[in-house]
Amino acid sequence: MSILNTILRPYLETRQPTNADIRRKNANFAARAQAGKKTVRPPRSATKRSVGTWVLIAMGFLVVGGTVVELVRLIVFGSF
Repeated sequence: MSILNTILRPYLETRQPTNADIRRKNANFAARAQAGKKTVRPPRSATKRSVGTWVLIAMGFLVVGGTVVELVRLIVFGSF
């Protein structure tokens, strides 16, 4: 059980922001907006990477290629 707790601890310790946290962040946002500073969040793609296109292509190649090989095997060896 301790190994499971060790693995899951970072996920279990995340918490929702409290009302005070939200009010503080809103106040900071309002102050920055009134000061004329940039208030736009950075795009999520810059902070979180998505699955690479080459991974999706490789998976598609394996699925389609495996299907083609099975169809050829069925036709050649006549195992209908």
